[in-house]
Amino acid sequence: MSHVNLFINASKNRDGNTARLAKEYFDGQPYKQVNLVDYDIKQLGQNSESDDFEKVRSEIESAKNIVIGTPVYWSDMTGLLKTFIDRHETVDTRYEGKNVKIIVQGSGPTEGEIAAISHVLEHWTERFSMEYKGVIK
Repeated sequence: MSHVNLFINASKNRDGNTARLAKEYFDGQPYKQVNLVDYDIKQLGQNSESDDFEKVRSEIESAKNIVIGTPVYWSDMTGLLKTFIDRHETVDTRYEGKNVKIIVQGSGPTEGEIAAISHVLEHWTERFSMEYKGVIK
């Protein structure tokens, strides 16, 4: 099903601070929330019939505006988000033209942590011809 706004929640908490910040950002606009913790996305190089990578990938394909939210764990994005990004081995046009913003939150993420996470996501969006719109503050 097609939707305009998609929120990918990379927190282990479905309704925690990351989700709350996304809700505030969308401010009453309809959006679909995808919690990565609810999907079995295997590490790069692992094969399994139960892998849900394509399910989440198809949600991105169906959206126009994507907000990706991650808390900061050990000075970086969550492993859930890193694994999802790592799985994008093949460059194609399925994400072309999508708008992407990010939410980075935690107990006072530093400017360096925010910049490092932003750098990875900016590179990812560029590689897939998406429009990186920056960090939501």
